[in-house]
Amino acid sequence: TALPVESPYKALDPGFKTVETAHFSVQAYGSEASSRYASACETNYTRIMQDLGLYSFVPARPYNVVVYKDAAEFHAKTGQPDWSGGAAYGNALLLYEGDGLEATMAHEMTHLVFNEFMGLSQAASLRWLNEGVAVYEEGRSSRESAAYYSGALKSLVAVNPIPFSQMVNLAPQNESRSGVERWYAQVGSVAAFLIKQGGSFNFSL
Repeated sequence: TALPVESPYKALDPGFKTVETAHFSVQAYGSEASSRYASACETNYTRIMQDLGLYSFVPARPYNVVVYKDAAEFHAKTGQPDWSGGAAYGNALLLYEGDGLEATMAHEMTHLVFNEFMGLSQAASLRWLNEGVAVYEEGRSSRESAAYYSGALKSLVAVNPIPFSQMVNLAPQNESRSGVERWYAQVGSVAAFLIKQGGSFNFSL
């Protein structure tokens, strides 16, 4: 028999609590925190389903959500880069307590749903749309994020929009920070336009 593949991230320290909901298994330190994050997960999930029109979609199994106590524990146990505020891996959502948690939760959860709904191979080929809807949902969950992307749209995109032929084929990796922000702001704006103007049902189609 083949050995199980080792998880790419390490679990919380002993003493964490687990709360099960309809779509999530949430682990965090303390019963109150676990329940609060579980409720936030379900709220985000419901909004994402409504916004994207995925009413008939049912996840194959509950998503695992791990909330580390702080950035230091998150980075040490996940191996994520210093700038990362969270990550979606397979069927798991990895987060940490602190400012921006709700925005990151909405962004990364959208990736989990999009990846499973579309299939991983298609999700990779539609990187611009995957990130676009994640940016849109992040802004829907956080006024701070909405204001940030609105500012980036005005200062970086409106004055110098990315041609669509480049936007859909080129995901920024080694560009400057402003180049990356510009791409994210633009794909988020395009996704928002599709959802708002066409409606969630048409978007799902």
